[in-house]
Amino acid sequence: MGIFAKIKEGLKKTKDKIAYSLNKLFTGGVLNDDFYDELEEILLTSDVGADTTERILDELRDVIDEKMITDRTQAKEELKQIMIDILEENELPEYEYPLIITTGRRIPVYFHSEHRQLPWCREQWPVPRVEINPDDAVQYGIEQGDWVWIETPYGKIREVADLYYGIRPGTINCEHQW
Repeated sequence: MGIFAKIKEGLKKTKDKIAYSLNKLFTGGVLNDDFYDELEEILLTSDVGADTTERILDELRDVIDEKMITDRTQAKEELKQIMIDILEENELPEYEYPLIITTGRRIPVYFHSEHRQLPWCREQWPVPRVEINPDDAVQYGIEQGDWVWIETPYGKIREVADLYYGIRPGTINCEHQW
């Protein structure tokens, strides 16, 4: 099993454990301190964060008291709505680096960083190219063949833009080892 398969399997186990724990919690029983303690533990171990967990619990307690809910199934629906409301009120932040960069593009004439200066190889692939979706290119004023700077918090490089509809908008694909 490869590393990505192991990570995917681990994330699936985590997701399944959280779903199982929540489903078990909301199946029967009374809404008492033990219920809230268990819900708090599930949320915290799911990396919801301490502040958000506290907010969720406070809002859930308030709505349960206000609506005089006694059934855990109804409480589950209220929890869903609280979490949806929290997600919707938080707009995604503007990032200084708005595109996702991948560097997995391999060119058959080169091996790692070798052969870059061999004349035959440079005739086949003379410059490093970055694939960018044409819609993104329009947004950034980039045309086919333009030299562009690709900058991350770790440094910057320059490659030639290759407009390609096969790459997902919001993502660029750089050649490695240039």
